[in-house]
Amino acid sequence: MFFIFASDKLILTTYTDLLADFNPIPFSKKNDLLEKVNEAKVVLIDDDADLALNIQKKEPSIAILMLTEHPENFEQTDYTLIKKPFHFSVLRSKVLFLKSVCEKGLTLSFETSSYLFNGPARTLFNKSTQQEIRLTEKEAQIIQFLYENKNNVISKDELLEKIFGYKSGVETHTVETHIYKLRQKVQDENEYLIKTLNGGYQINLA
Repeated sequence: MFFIFASDKLILTTYTDLLADFNPIPFSKKNDLLEKVNEAKVVLIDDDADLALNIQKKEPSIAILMLTEHPENFEQTDYTLIKKPFHFSVLRSKVLFLKSVCEKGLTLSFETSSYLFNGPARTLFNKSTQQEIRLTEKEAQIIQFLYENKNNVISKDELLEKIFGYKSGVETHTVETHIYKLRQKVQDENEYLIKTLNGGYQINLA
């Protein structure tokens, strides 16, 4: 299910009408959306950082599409970002991207010599520390995508396209930031899970 939030009712109506073929459910009040947010797969938010944070705390698996004049403020989040002003075709392509990612879902589980990955639960078990670590949606998607392509080195541009919905060649440190934070969280400084190689990243199954 696809929700749209904007505090300005004219903006909300415009987004809802333009994306009518996706059958969106519009909200102009935060509390109304938060009461029903567990029913959503994707939420489009018009520049409201507090609402996005509250949604992630309540339902961390929901995909958030943030429309904002200042995308640099959200680069360390799991949100999919669109800088305002934007062309309608960009908005449609992002919504299509998020819906396709959500429909595919996190389905894989696998084991390496150092970790146990559980995609549906979004957890990673560190065998050496005996700790189970909760992953964000994007962190789990990165690990699953690298495993699905385990025989290949995956470039930054490919991760930007497949996980974050960016076109190749975009200047952003989103991938590096997410990989760095993921390594810190799962104590992977020695690259036992994700290796950095010339040209990109690869899952370490040794």
